[in-house]
Amino acid sequence: MDPGSLVQVEFRSRKIHAIITERIKKNKPQKFKFKKISKMIYPGLFTQKQLDITDQIAGYYFVSRPTILNLTWGNKKAFVKSNSQYIKAQGKFKIKKKQISLIKKVLRKIENKKQVLLIEKDRINIYLYLISKILGEKKQVLFLVPDLFLIDLYFQKFSQIFGSQKISVLNKKKNPKGFFVELLQIRENKKSLIIGTRSAVLANFNNLGLIIIDEAQDHSFKQWDQNPRYCAKKIAKILADNLNIQLILGTNSPSVCDYHKFQKNKAIIKSK
Repeated sequence: MDPGSLVQVEFRSRKIHAIITERIKKNKPQKFKFKKISKMIYPGLFTQKQLDITDQIAGYYFVSRPTILNLTWGNKKAFVKSNSQYIKAQGKFKIKKKQISLIKKVLRKIENKKQVLLIEKDRINIYLYLISKILGEKKQVLFLVPDLFLIDLYFQKFSQIFGSQKISVLNKKKNPKGFFVELLQIRENKKSLIIGTRSAVLANFNNLGLIIIDEAQDHSFKQWDQNPRYCAKKIAKILADNLNIQLILGTNSPSVCDYHKFQKNKAIIKSK
């Protein structure tokens, strides 16, 4: 039973799910009484790298690691099969001639700066080009939006091009079983394009290669009304730094904080 495995333990006459975080020598003195593991549910659910990142996030926000893990997985008790109806991809997308130069500029900037602020009104074709590039490399893309309305819009658009069988939609409006099924499919690399609101940044990705945050100026990316209070943009940056992947913040009107930070790093891309 390696660290990162999902197991079942008995806790105060209840059966709950738990994540093994480390192995400790049997003869080493401990302050706590250990609970017996009654059942192995999912071995290797988290890699050691993912546990380390979770620990880093927890340290940054001064909360326990279980609190961060609970944001995504919680204490779900169901492993069920999905009966979703999929839409096949219907065709390619067209890019305007005037945007080709901007896309090339984005790609050049990304080569030098892994994290960029994209200030552009018509961003969708740039997103599509970058997403198709990463999907072609058999990697996953996380696409964050501030609200559920935008999830529906982008799901329809991406389904027409990439097919809905590759897309996972993550938001807390789903029932626990449906939400857990989506997380497992992401973990097993059955879903390669993940669309979600702020909590989706904590999903257990298998092979993440790109993070896009659209409408990055929106305050909804911060959870301020309940613990743990966190910013999805900050966690996305931690992920990008640790995994050495691309992070793109797209907006029409960037926040002062984002503009200052990316201007300082000379990582702002905008059309003239």
